[in-house]
Amino acid sequence: MTLAEVNREPFIDKLCERQVLEEAITELYERAIRHARSEQDFGQLVEKLVAFQQQERAHVDMLEQAIRALGGDPAQMTPSIRVMRAEIAGLAAVCESADIALPHVLSALFAGELIDHAGWELLCDLAREVELSEEWLRRFEDALREERVHLAWVRDQLSKATREEVMATPVPPTA
Repeated sequence: MTLAEVNREPFIDKLCERQVLEEAITELYERAIRHARSEQDFGQLVEKLVAFQQQERAHVDMLEQAIRALGGDPAQMTPSIRVMRAEIAGLAAVCESADIALPHVLSALFAGELIDHAGWELLCDLAREVELSEEWLRRFEDALREERVHLAWVRDQLSKATREEVMATPVPPTA
C-alpha cells in the first residue's frame, strides 16, 4: 500500500502530532537546561542537554517540511493534537515548580523522551507501510536513532541523579 492509496489526512495528523510533541520536548529541554545551570558543576550535563535540544528543534523543522510536502498545514488543530498537548502539559508543569530537584526535572524529561521515542517508532513503521519516499524514511529513521540516544542518556542521568539523592554521594557526570 502506498501513500497514494491511503488516507493522507490521518498520516499528516500523525506528523503534526509528532511536531507538537517535538516542540514540547524542546521546551522541556529548555527547562532542564535552566535548572541544571542553577546547580553546581553541571557543565557537561548542560552541554549535552543543549545538543539534544538542538536535535529536537531540527526534528520540528523536518516534520514541518514533511507536513507541507504532503499538502498539510503544520498549524492545524485536530483532536489528536489536543490530546498530545494535554499529555505533555503535565510534564511541563512538573518542570515549572521552583522547589523541585534535578532528578524531578530529569524524570519529566525521561517521560517525554519515552513518549517521543515510541512516537518515532510508530511513525517510521507507518512510513515504511505507506512506502513514503526513501529520503523521508531515512530522515525519520535518523531522528529515531537520535531519540534512542536521547532516551538512553536521559535515563542514565536520571539514574545517577537519583542515586546521588538517595545515597547522598556525588556520582560523576558522563558525557
